[in-house]
Amino acid sequence: MRKIAVAVNDDCTIAEYIDNSPSIVVYEVNETEVLSRTIRYFQTDIFEVLGDCDTVVGKKCSDALKDQLSSKGLTPVLVEEESADSAVGRLIKIKRDMQGTIDQTCRH
Repeated sequence: MRKIAVAVNDDCTIAEYIDNSPSIVVYEVNETEVLSRTIRYFQTDIFEVLGDCDTVVGKKCSDALKDQLSSKGLTPVLVEEESADSAVGRLIKIKRDMQGTIDQTCRH
């Protein structure tokens, strides 16, 4: 299992910048589905809520934060989607397709 963090403005809309998001939605996923979804809030340091995650999703990210994320073993993924659920569904689908498994679309 892995955990994907999505920078959001509310509980479902992806924030314009990972750097300035007020909260993070963390999805616990396996290769084919979302197992859980939780909202995490932080005061000043985004890393206080990312400790158990491996991927961070957002629309944009400063170079400085990208470097910090990478140095902590987190993979930043930049997307164009508005919906956190859609973005995570797409990431799961891409990972499955790369492994040659059955294609499945995201369900909301």
